[in-house]
Amino acid sequence: MFLLTLVLLLHLLAEGSSQYVPNVPISEKEQSEYIVNLINEMRAKVANGDISTSYGPLPSSLHMFQLESSNDMIILAQLNAYECVNFNYTSGASINFYSLYETPSDNLNNITVINLALANWMEVILNTNFDSQLTYTNQGLQEFANMMYYKSTKAGCAYQECNQPAPAVAVVACVFNSA
Repeated sequence: MFLLTLVLLLHLLAEGSSQYVPNVPISEKEQSEYIVNLINEMRAKVANGDISTSYGPLPSSLHMFQLESSNDMIILAQLNAYECVNFNYTSGASINFYSLYETPSDNLNNITVINLALANWMEVILNTNFDSQLTYTNQGLQEFANMMYYKSTKAGCAYQECNQPAPAVAVVACVFNSA
């Protein structure tokens, strides 16, 4: 059941991603906008009550804003992805950071790693029972909460690959304002 849900989640993330062809370099701004658009699709599904956990559907939200891609947030995300180490430079914003250690046989592209990062940040909700106020104590929900915080209006994301020191690693960092 969990695997099926994760596959469906990855499918949801991949919807609309056909506008970018894997292995074709795109600008950092376009890449950030691509990630922010995927996050906005997930936010819309949460806001509409279309996401279910093993405990039932998440409640809908009437007040969730759409994220706007922000150059300032992109720069903060790039600083955090630099050298594939999370430096946590966010100046009052919140950050999501995902690392994937690769082997040469993995042959993963940026779109695949981005989708894996977003699925990783979302999957923890699948087996979480929220209270009536939607509060949580599980720190594993931090990335999900950062993406879904209804007052956040701006975000910026970065993807970075690093080959040294070995093993190779790819990272995705997203920074959200905390309006």
